[in-house]
Amino acid sequence: MRRAHNHPPSRHPPPPNIRPIRPRLQSKRPPPDHDLLPPFFFLPPILVMKILLIGNGGREHAIAWKLHKDDPDARIFCAPGNAGTASIAQNLPFSATDIDGIADWANEQKPDFAIVGPEAPLCLGLVDRLSEIGIPTFGPVKEAARLEGSKAFAKDVMREAQVPTAAARIVRTEAEAREAVAQFGIPVVFKADGLAAGKGVSV
Repeated sequence: MRRAHNHPPSRHPPPPNIRPIRPRLQSKRPPPDHDLLPPFFFLPPILVMKILLIGNGGREHAIAWKLHKDDPDARIFCAPGNAGTASIAQNLPFSATDIDGIADWANEQKPDFAIVGPEAPLCLGLVDRLSEIGIPTFGPVKEAARLEGSKAFAKDVMREAQVPTAAARIVRTEAEAREAVAQFGIPVVFKADGLAAGKGVSV
């Protein structure tokens, strides 16, 4: 039986056709990581705009249609809305004059802005309520809405501001009305003070 001998390592270089085996060095380059990618590689999250629209008429349908056309991703909520707005928005179970209900919903849902169409909620101060809870709102405040809500107030403002307007007289009784007709002559126009849904005029 032959005994193995421990020979010292050879000092001669290996033959040219044999490559020495060297340990594999770990690369100093870190593995791919999303933090190393350029900042433009990741897009910011898409922010969907929430819009509150007050009213249930054709005007509000037209506004909702235009908002949806300009930003199809926007979430439009109509209070109360109509059959037309239902196809492009979400109708809410609030009447346009339910100031408390609309304000509570807006305070919870936080729409980016609101649009008030009809005169009645404007005259009831809906813009004021929404502004108080931090909701940017298109529409006049209650005091300014008196120009639409009161024909007598509007006439007083126009006279004081010297805005050209037809002559007018405020009457409160039938006798005063007959006296005004005699003063102005025929034809005359009677306009009811306050909101009358477009039906407060008699010629």
